[in-house]
Amino acid sequence: MKFVRTARIVWLITCVLALLIAQLAFSGVPHSEVAGSLVFFLLVACLPSSLIAYPFMFATIDLFSTRGAYPFNSRVALAAVWACYVLLGVVQWYLVPAIIARVRSRRQVRHAAQHDA
Repeated sequence: MKFVRTARIVWLITCVLALLIAQLAFSGVPHSEVAGSLVFFLLVACLPSSLIAYPFMFATIDLFSTRGAYPFNSRVALAAVWACYVLLGVVQWYLVPAIIARVRSRRQVRHAAQHDA
């Protein structure tokens, strides 16, 4: 269990560092590879939830594109793309395991109560 907790923390720190590095490398130039590199990293780091986040990323880009902001020319749009992946990754790494543990513990309590009766 300690390994899983450590892996979760390392994952979250890695994702935050990826955003910070992308923001530092951000130049606003249309042919910059910063946004593409960040998305590729997040696709790998957030698997399998990144497969769900990928279409949300395009929806997010569409929201910003109405104002002329894209991940290659807007730091906010770049951070929003990052948030699509990381938020679903947080659900995958933190919320789903907590829900599963809660359901298992409730089943064990019910099962123990049935055997005591």
